[in-house]
Amino acid sequence: INDVVLYLDKEGLLVTQTEGNDPPQEVVNQPNLVGPAVFSPDGQLIYGMFRSEDHWDVWRWNADGSNPVALTSQPALSSKPINNVSPAVSPDGRDVIFLTDRNGKWEVYVMNADGSNQRPFAPRALAGISFKYDFNADRTLSWGK
Repeated sequence: INDVVLYLDKEGLLVTQTEGNDPPQEVVNQPNLVGPAVFSPDGQLIYGMFRSEDHWDVWRWNADGSNPVALTSQPALSSKPINNVSPAVSPDGRDVIFLTDRNGKWEVYVMNADGSNQRPFAPRALAGISFKYDFNADRTLSWGK
């Protein structure tokens, strides 16, 4: 995936080649409903944010924008919107780290790449660290080797 760029603009998520003159391709055409996104390490999947009514969730798409899958969701009886934002994929593609305010404050969570096994990430190591997310399309989390 070194020769393509995935980016967000007013039309949604687009992919463009770094070489040549081909026009960008829309992969997720949902203006104002889709947020920053990243490719999986193998370039086959896209992980990003999608706005549903009053909250954001982490979603996964095939690299061409097909097969959308919500990886996080609202609890059925939630009294307030819960946001899940800023996904980053592990180098092996097996895990996704993200920020969530499900417990009333921003916390770092990790889940399997299919959305299962959502859990706090390194809770002891991150105890006492305060996170803030302002919904300004900046990348907050990153995962390196």
